Amino acid sequence: MRKLVLVFVLFAAFSTRLFAMGDSTTIALARLFSKDIFLANGAPYLQPTVEAVNAVSNSRFFNKAFVPTDPKNKYIKLSINGMLGITPESKKTYSPTMPAEELSAESLGLQGDGTFKYGRIEYDIANPSNSKLIITDTVGMLYAAIKGMLYDGLKKGSLKTPEKAATSLGNMDAHFDLPPDTLVALFKELSIELPFVGRVKLYDYIPPETRDSIARIFSSFPSYFTLPKGGALDYIAAGTPQLQIGQLWGTELLLRFIPPVNMGKNIGDFAFWGIGLRSSLSQYFNAGDAPEDRIFDAAFQVVYQGTYLKNKIGVTNADLKARAAMLDFNLEIGKSFKNVVDLYAAVSYERIDIISDYVYYLPIEVQFQLGMSSPDNPVNGDDKPQKTTIELKDDNLKFIFGASKDFGPWEIYAAYSASEFNLFTAGVLYRFDVK
Repeated sequence: MRKLVLVFVLFAAFSTRLFAMGDSTTIALARLFSKDIFLANGAPYLQPTVEAVNAVSNSRFFNKAFVPTDPKNKYIKLSINGMLGITPESKKTYSPTMPAEELSAESLGLQGDGTFKYGRIEYDIANPSNSKLIITDTVGMLYAAIKGMLYDGLKKGSLKTPEKAATSLGNMDAHFDLPPDTLVALFKELSIELPFVGRVKLYDYIPPETRDSIARIFSSFPSYFTLPKGGALDYIAAGTPQLQIGQLWGTELLLRFIPPVNMGKNIGDFAFWGIGLRSSLSQYFNAGDAPEDRIFDAAFQVVYQGTYLKNKIGVTNADLKARAAMLDFNLEIGKSFKNVVDLYAAVSYERIDIISDYVYYLPIEVQFQLGMSSPDNPVNGDDKPQKTTIELKDDNLKFIFGASKDFGPWEIYAAYSASEFNLFTAGVLYRFDVK
């Protein structure tokens, strides 16, 4: 019986603060829900773009498998390279997740001494009706109730999650529907399994005035949260200048660099750099550098790249800062046909790690529903931005097939890469011989 009294006391303790907080409580709950949507769906939404960037950026490092080994053969090669990755349909959607958690003693973190996540219970063993519950986080307690209601709604079928939503590469409308009447009905049925008591329906032990204040908050909660529509990217294209300096002991140095530059509204401020080493393996079995002295060509290459991106996104001008580190290993083989063409193939293992810091606000349409902004005057009315860091990783194995052709100091080349993305690359190079 004592547990039932405590449930009554818990919700009775809300009433005074709820009447005072009103709309601010609903806004705070919407912020928590918006953040949980971001945390639950941010990674699957962004991951396909990370994979595409990995495949596209870690490419066009070489245009043949041959690295000169003659000590007199010194050179500088300057090239412009283009990369084009085709987006597969399978990377354009994902299955979204609605933030939901069963309301339980465990989810509240109820301890044996009466403390839990959002307050504590002061037991009066002699007279249980005098037991007191002190709430230190009213919004947190209400949000735990909302997630419990959503859990029940999804389980019973009164709420549904979209089967698919767009990734950052896709293009699809999807949203979470939270009809006010459904939320209030779920609130009336919300229950919790308590130790030694069993399952208790909370609504039955809440004073009428507190029921009404809680119901008003739930009925004013935003009725839908739209998921990002995606960037509608059928392909990802990139281009970069590249410098190769060789050679010493059959090894050449690769350098890439794009200084910080503003690349427009959709990309923002972007900087890029890379450094790599490529060493001849065929120098250990070929007789020399002349085509007739080479059975076939082979080389091994390792490249490390870094990028920095800063941009403002969306109608609320949310801040995005992202840093990426990319590592690539290439094992290359090839055959030179004198005065005709060089053919080459390679297997490439690539790794990317991205850390993205987002400072963001409530979606503008949620602000419309909460009265913080309006369609006629769609200004950002959210004065409490939230910050989230998302870390994304990707590994990729790629098989590369290409050809190149020399025209004196000039060289043109193209290649196809087979992996999760169909990738086409091409470029033009000019060689400066160094005496």
